[in-house]
Amino acid sequence: MHAEKNVPQSRGEKELELPRSRGPKLARRPTPSGTDVLTRQECAAWLGISVRQLTRLDVPCAKLGRLVRYSVPAVLRWLEERGQP
Repeated sequence: MHAEKNVPQSRGEKELELPRSRGPKLARRPTPSGTDVLTRQECAAWLGISVRQLTRLDVPCAKLGRLVRYSVPAVLRWLEERGQP
């Protein structure tokens, strides 16, 4: 049980119930500016695809040792070349 439910309410206050989530939580999409560099997870969330699909689509990236980073301007150019908004 949650401790918050046992807290007495003052007059006029109603207990706030949050809606229950149905299904998996969706990642928040970052709103990158023109100079951002994104991780695999951030870029996939921004595009609304899985990390695996990001790799399969051959989205342009920079590999720095084990790290992979995606330049927002390069990804936007790649999208334009593919004819997608």
